[in-house]
Amino acid sequence: MSRSLGAALLVTICLMAVPGVALSQTTPAETPQHVRSPRAALLRASVFPGWGQIYNRQYIKLPILYAGIGVLAASAIQANKDYVRYRNAFQYKAFQDIIDEGEENPAAHFQPDYDEIAAVLGPIASPSLERHRDTLRRNRDLSILGIAAVWGLGVLDAYVSAHLSSFDVGEDLTLRVAPHFSPAALPGTGRGSAPDPGVSVTLVW
Repeated sequence: MSRSLGAALLVTICLMAVPGVALSQTTPAETPQHVRSPRAALLRASVFPGWGQIYNRQYIKLPILYAGIGVLAASAIQANKDYVRYRNAFQYKAFQDIIDEGEENPAAHFQPDYDEIAAVLGPIASPSLERHRDTLRRNRDLSILGIAAVWGLGVLDAYVSAHLSSFDVGEDLTLRVAPHFSPAALPGTGRGSAPDPGVSVTLVW
């Protein structure tokens, strides 16, 4: 279960770190309707997961965002189901260990849960049931926290992407990389010697 949590968070973090695919290659100055309001994106993403990405027209992010939340939600539901079963079985077994012979077990209605677990694992002591119960409860809580973290990351991504929608990435923005040679001075002489090779990077907009 911990692997599924880590994988869901890792995939979602990688997705949020990659800029969305633009629907148009034109600049914001040419199409001002493509400029998004960061506040509007923040509010939408906070109300419902993925709404901010829809507002920013970054539809490619939706499947993985929902997949991350879906995997975590499924893990939380399954962990809670198993937690309830082990909790009930622990209560039954704990009372069964302390009651006198012939005395009625106050948690007798939980015996089917214990029998279900014992049918798979064999007779199991109450301390082992207690440890399993605590582990499942922790996994459930971590899954719920993971859902909140993925949702929060989606909110942050929508807000940042809306800010970047006004950034000019038109045809005038170019990156030039060219070889560069500078003369190197001989130690103690101040005279130039053979050129020292390098690389020159220029950003033009």
